[in-house]
Amino acid sequence: MKNSKKFYIWAFIVLAVISFSFYFQYRSNNQILEKNTRQITETNVDLLNEKINNWLNNRAQLINDAKNYIAMDQSNKQQILDYLKELLDQNKSFFSIYFGTPDNRMINASGWQMPEGFDLRDRPWYQKAVAENSLVYTKAFINASRDDIIITVAAPVYSNNDNTFLGVIAGDVLITTIISFVEKESIIEDGYFMLIDSQNNVLAHPDIKYSLEQGLPVLEDKYDQYIKRKKIDGIITEDITENEKKGFFTYTNIKNTDWILASFTPLKYYTEAFSQLYMSFIFAIITSLLVTIIFLWFQNIYVIKPLLQFNNNIRKIDIEDSLNYRLPGLKNSEFNYLVESVNNVLAKAQDYFIELREKKDSINYIANHDSLTDLPNRRNFMEHLSSVLKADKKGAVIFIDLDNFKEINDTMGHAFGDKVLLEIANNFEEIKEKNTFISRFGGDEFLILVERNSDLVQLNKYIEMINTIFERPVIINDTNFHIGFSMG
Repeated sequence: MKNSKKFYIWAFIVLAVISFSFYFQYRSNNQILEKNTRQITETNVDLLNEKINNWLNNRAQLINDAKNYIAMDQSNKQQILDYLKELLDQNKSFFSIYFGTPDNRMINASGWQMPEGFDLRDRPWYQKAVAENSLVYTKAFINASRDDIIITVAAPVYSNNDNTFLGVIAGDVLITTIISFVEKESIIEDGYFMLIDSQNNVLAHPDIKYSLEQGLPVLEDKYDQYIKRKKIDGIITEDITENEKKGFFTYTNIKNTDWILASFTPLKYYTEAFSQLYMSFIFAIITSLLVTIIFLWFQNIYVIKPLLQFNNNIRKIDIEDSLNYRLPGLKNSEFNYLVESVNNVLAKAQDYFIELREKKDSINYIANHDSLTDLPNRRNFMEHLSSVLKADKKGAVIFIDLDNFKEINDTMGHAFGDKVLLEIANNFEEIKEKNTFISRFGGDEFLILVERNSDLVQLNKYIEMINTIFERPVIINDTNFHIGFSMG
């Protein structure tokens, strides 16, 4: 009887120790999960920011191209109009493209004519471009004829001959694509992205709609406590509770604009399954121990020893550091079903953590590789080059620029140009060697890092290989042609 009482005491001590151990382990892992969730959220916001910025830059480049065309000061009004019409026809994201002169004259590719008394020099796009003397984006507005959200991209034009101010080139851009980016980005239940302009107008939010009659909806007051426009530096994340849901509110400036991209990610999405696994696991342990105590009176010899062994095995569990760990079976014991149950829970926990790691790896891969060619991008190349320099290795950096690639895009279309870039990237992969690192630096530019120590002969051979692949014709859509390049 005395021994039985001691055993009960030890059993309850073991039960308490295991319960507290798993409780603190749960708290620790939960903190790690929150940290990783915060990092994933910030990465998602940064990637979407880059996506929107690239889209805006592409449209801004078209306005700059028109600016450069007019700045040559060799085109008459009809030539400018023909050029702008062709530009408008080829770029459906533009609602209109037009050029305004200091003497209040307008060349509009859409055919719109200024009414009597209309002064384009008073328009916000004209005044802002002149005041800032650079390419600018105006605030968003709803187009009265199509019920679409539009922004104007404008830039001042100066003559290349004598730097005389010629006027302002501008384009009204439908930002439906950007809105689609934001509204479709979040696949997390109760999570969302939203886009806000400088006037606190909501440009995109999955739960907020706009109409021609009501105009753009204004940001709700509840967000004012989170968004501090004057203090935005990089990506900012706040811990908030919205609709009784704890989560992360992350926001940042859209590059080159005064817009704000914000995101709310409920923490419950990431922690709920994790918590259920832990709770079911703890419940299984506690239940097993209580059932064991009931039978101690009858099976001390056959139960106590297996339970002690089982307890020791449980203490070895560390889901974070040892995903493959499983409880060993118990010899001559009826508790092997419990071991299998625990191992099943461990297996589920392992699958969960593997899934998290795969998602993180996928995000890292997207952040470090070019979406078109799948080559390492500029960021990846610079990190690799930095590591090579720190290791004090020798070699060479080869810069390759495709000649007249803009003409291919202008004449054959961007889709055709993408196929050309992809074909060139595939050709580079054919000559990739162990000590070479090939990346797309941006646009039609490529960088190759060659680690060759001081062996100039081998380096020259590799350069000859590059020349060889460009000597072959590129075949796109049954069309053969050669691509010129510059290398240094």
